[in-house]
Amino acid sequence: FNYRLGELGFFAHPALASEHTGDDATGNFGLLDQIAALKWVQRNVRAFGGDPAKVTVMGESAGGQDILALMAAPAAKGLFARAIVESPGGALERYPTLAQAKVRDAQTLKALNAATAEGLRKLPVQALLDAFGDRAELIIDGALLTQSPLRAFAAGSGPAIPLLIGTNSGEGSLLPPDASLDKGAVKFTPAEIEALKADYGVSDPYRLAAYVYRDAFFAGPARFAAAHWKAPAYLYRFDYVAEAMRRRRSDDAQHGSEVPFVFGTASLYARGDDDRQMMAAVHGCWVAFIKTGKPICPAAPGWTAYSAADDKLMRLTAAPSMAANPAAKPIELLRTKDPTR
Repeated sequence: FNYRLGELGFFAHPALASEHTGDDATGNFGLLDQIAALKWVQRNVRAFGGDPAKVTVMGESAGGQDILALMAAPAAKGLFARAIVESPGGALERYPTLAQAKVRDAQTLKALNAATAEGLRKLPVQALLDAFGDRAELIIDGALLTQSPLRAFAAGSGPAIPLLIGTNSGEGSLLPPDASLDKGAVKFTPAEIEALKADYGVSDPYRLAAYVYRDAFFAGPARFAAAHWKAPAYLYRFDYVAEAMRRRRSDDAQHGSEVPFVFGTASLYARGDDDRQMMAAVHGCWVAFIKTGKPICPAAPGWTAYSAADDKLMRLTAAPSMAANPAAKPIELLRTKDPTR
């Protein structure tokens, strides 16, 4: 469903914040849009042949972050019965507080001479977008969100509903081509860098940075969420490259490349039996999860709920199977930098 994106959805200028107090003290307008939409679904889904007790929310990338936030937001409790989270990237533990966001957003817009709500509303949308660029993130406002989703899960908060969550093997495709560890936000000692090279089996600076980025900002947090979720959580790694993409892409599944397989639209470029089998597996498992709360389908049998004790996930390759987490060792190293990895 539609919701306000970017700074139009996650914005906490003091002039606007003063209009929202108490239980509504928020800059998370995009999240409020989603909650409003889910309330509409609860009121109206029966008219479309649906069951309000079986609503599933699903999001990918920034949408995946939104789903985690909805799971952690008390105001969204009871509005959905299952959650699917695909590649919820980002520094999930570093969202600003409302006070921090007010200062940040006021400073950003200082040059536009818009200090009042009326002045802000007169600004062209493009002026806001130009001022903020691509940055937009959830705000820990103390009302809608009292803490980050991962902290909420670790504390046992959130509805006891089934969760399907995972990432792709090539999330590092989001990095610029000159990426390297010395340019990253996470700093490593020479010994740690050598250990990471050994764990990943690569020495190329870009590929090393891409794998660290994947596990620090995607796979690690997804694993943490699955380990701390208080209801059954099903963890996966999508590790399949469509035949049409193999000549010009890497051998890793890039960020977002699972989406056509999820929706059953990969046939638009599927070329062989492997593509069709992969689509049947992913689409079938997602549909099974929506229907039953378990992603068990004939093409990917034996998918069990995640357990930190054995740290296994469903490896979605040409032959899907439960397997040991392939990034377990580097993720443990990354956890020494940030415990939510």
